[in-house]
Amino acid sequence: MKIEFDLPLPKFFRVLYFTSFGFLAASLAVSFWCLFGAGDDWWFIAHNFDFDEKNNLPHVFKSLLLVFCSVAIFLNARAQAAVQGNFLKHWRMLGWIFLALAVDEEVQIHQKTVSLCVAQFLHLDENNTPNSKLLWVVPYLFFAACFCLAYVKFWWKLPSQVRARFAIAGIVYVGGAAFVEEIAHKCAIYWGNANVPYLFLTNFSEFMQMIGSILFLQALALFYALRTLPAPLTPASK
Repeated sequence: MKIEFDLPLPKFFRVLYFTSFGFLAASLAVSFWCLFGAGDDWWFIAHNFDFDEKNNLPHVFKSLLLVFCSVAIFLNARAQAAVQGNFLKHWRMLGWIFLALAVDEEVQIHQKTVSLCVAQFLHLDENNTPNSKLLWVVPYLFFAACFCLAYVKFWWKLPSQVRARFAIAGIVYVGGAAFVEEIAHKCAIYWGNANVPYLFLTNFSEFMQMIGSILFLQALALFYALRTLPAPLTPASK
């Protein structure tokens, strides 16, 4: 069965980008407002827009973006199944991975359970280990490396314009989730979290993850269009 997109995708993506930039601006505003002397009366606003907080509006938006990616992946898997395309198992597994990432983002499994398990495995005192909250990075980077090895053929067989977008989206997302966040955490260890560099790094770490998700979602929409929409007639084919 053929699936049709009734949603005006360019407008949809503009809304996503506008929302991401809006959350970034709001988070920077409340972060600096709190840094330079806002009282406890502003706590509710700060909590709901600060990227450094959890269970707030930007946090829910990030989770929704990952859910959107998961749905788009499953739509592509269904389209591939309809035409007996290749890598059907890869598409389905990728959809479940992104759904798991959405759940992880919402309940913070990586910072709570995974970091605690790594600390216990390495016999570290989580309360006295400066990098304890980022212990999840090591197993997740290992998982990412295994994922890349398992999906390199899948990625290479994608159309060139989709392949490039997949790569850019992955670099932006992982760069924000792992590397920029790691630098921000180092900054917090040495100077605390009440300083300008930490605020900028934390905000742009979360913002990069939002943008990476949107870029990946656009790449998925492009792949779906290339695989399901009829090709335009050329003069030779008329």
